[in-house]
Amino acid sequence: MSLRRYVIALTLIVALAAALLWQTDPSDDNRLDAGAVNDLYKTIDADPDGYVSGARALPAAPYRYALFDSNGQLLASTDASRFTDFNAAVVHRDTLLPLQNNGTLAIYNEQAAQFSAYRRHVATGLLVGLLALYLLGLLLLYRLDRRVLNPFRKLQTFATDVAAGDFSTALTMERDNTFGAFTESFDLMRAELAAAKETEQRVNQSKKELVASLSHDIKTPVASIRAVAELMSLQTDDDKLKQQLTTIESKADQINLLINNLFHATMEDMEQLTVTPVATDSADLLRLLQQADSTGTALLPALPPCTVMADALRLAQVFDNIFANAVKYAGTPVDVTCADNVDALTLTLADRGGGVSPEQLPLLVKKFYRGSNAVGRQGSGLGLYLSQHFMQRMGGDLTVTNTPTGLAVTVILSKAEI
Repeated sequence: MSLRRYVIALTLIVALAAALLWQTDPSDDNRLDAGAVNDLYKTIDADPDGYVSGARALPAAPYRYALFDSNGQLLASTDASRFTDFNAAVVHRDTLLPLQNNGTLAIYNEQAAQFSAYRRHVATGLLVGLLALYLLGLLLLYRLDRRVLNPFRKLQTFATDVAAGDFSTALTMERDNTFGAFTESFDLMRAELAAAKETEQRVNQSKKELVASLSHDIKTPVASIRAVAELMSLQTDDDKLKQQLTTIESKADQINLLINNLFHATMEDMEQLTVTPVATDSADLLRLLQQADSTGTALLPALPPCTVMADALRLAQVFDNIFANAVKYAGTPVDVTCADNVDALTLTLADRGGGVSPEQLPLLVKKFYRGSNAVGRQGSGLGLYLSQHFMQRMGGDLTVTNTPTGLAVTVILSKAEI
């Protein structure tokens, strides 16, 4: 129940009590003695002129009274200070009895008047007390809302956010809050859940990175195993050996298919692979090129001494992809040239396979695209796509162009600031 509803309910209760207290009608309390009033009336009404002229003294009665003529003028009274004129008697709510001579007998019930005043006084006091209790109730409701209801409303919102997986909003603890320790416990739970979620995300990211990296990198040695088995099968006349080599080729194809499936399953997470460029000496680049040249036929230049920004692991993947593509699609050695610019070191790796059509050239770095010469060859169409992504994450770039003799992949490495 909200504070507003509590206030409305309290206000209605107080208003009803005030109305009941104020409706005090003394008409039924301490009424005039009917017998005494009747005797007095008969006595006065028997000879009103005698009482008016003063020939007779007004008879004694337990009440103060007065005689008025038909025009409302005072004729005689037992209390001149109490009765001044007829209008005053009406205002004072005196009992008015018409006489047979058209005059009026006005009787003042002092006890009833006193009791009515007393009841009004008591009612006023009760109303003032009720108002004080009302204000006190409002104050208590305010403190109840601030110290009990409002913290629980915050807790409800907090629980909704946590259930939705939002751990960013802290649950503020108020020191004077009755449920301060309770609130602090929930906020500690939020912090622990946030830490657990962050740890889980890091673990999942590491797993995805490992799967994405291995699923692509394993393809190169598997392709090499298949190529060697295929070559050996062509060079032998032993039927048993050929059958065994055919089995190896079949299993290599099966492994490659499974890797492709795994690769596609994690494709959305590949762009989140960690790339950490650090200052790297150019001598290390030459070592990576030598390791990527699995055939040992590439023409590698001497690299100028300089320092570039590179992630050795990712750069090794880039070179492996380029050399593997040259072996798979061109079947020729790779010629490597170098250009030393002011802010970058450029390495161009070119094969002699004739290149690709101009229409296909810009598509080679697109995700899952494979050229027309890839028909019948294993692959996923992600090698150059990932390579370009890695180079851009290192602050460099990767481009693909045609040369007069084949396809050239240019790797641009930004130089480290000294």
